[in-house]
Parts: sequence; C-alpha cells; structure tokens
Amino acid sequence: MEDFKTKVSSELFNISYDLHLIKKALSSITKDISLNMSYCDIISTILEENGLAERGEIDTLTMDLNDRRESETKKIYEKVTGKLKDISDEQKIIRDLLENSPVKGEA
Repeated sequence: MEDFKTKVSSELFNISYDLHLIKKALSSITKDISLNMSYCDIISTILEENGLAERGEIDTLTMDLNDRRESETKKIYEKVTGKLKDISDEQKIIRDLLENSPVKGEA
C-alpha cells in the first residue's frame, strides 16, 4: 500500500510540475503575441500615415497570410497526429507482447 501511495504522490508531483511548465510557456507565448501585435499596429500606422497602404489592403494581406499559415499548420498537425497514433499503436503491441510473454519481461 505504501508503494501505491508513493507512486500516486510521485505522479501528482510530476503532473503539477508539467502544469507549471505549461503555464510558464503560455505566459511566454502571450507576451510574444502581445509584442508582435504591437509591432503590427505600429507598422500598419506608419504605412497608412505615409500613404503606402490603406487599412483595407493591410487587413486583406494580413488575413490572406494568416489563412495560408493556418493551412500549413493544419497539414503539419495532421502529419504529427498520424505519427503519434502510429507510435501509440506500436506501444500497445509491445505492451501486449510483454503481458502475454511466458516469462514477464520476455518479449
């Protein structure tokens, strides 16, 4: 029973640590996004004030670029998700082999 409590405690600690890392990463990403948005606002204002582009042109260019990036990201995400599924399937096969081996640990 003590071993179980130790394992649960250890796993909860690991989960807490992972959540802390995720929180830290999200905070950093949020700061980066805010900084990039500020750059974009300043650049847009300069372009407009100097008559190099109108707000509608800037918005259209921005949305077009964003759509292309989202499409590329989706393709990469789908590829990674497929690879992760393959790895998960392989892990299940290995787990089954280990569980069904005549001597535990013998595959």
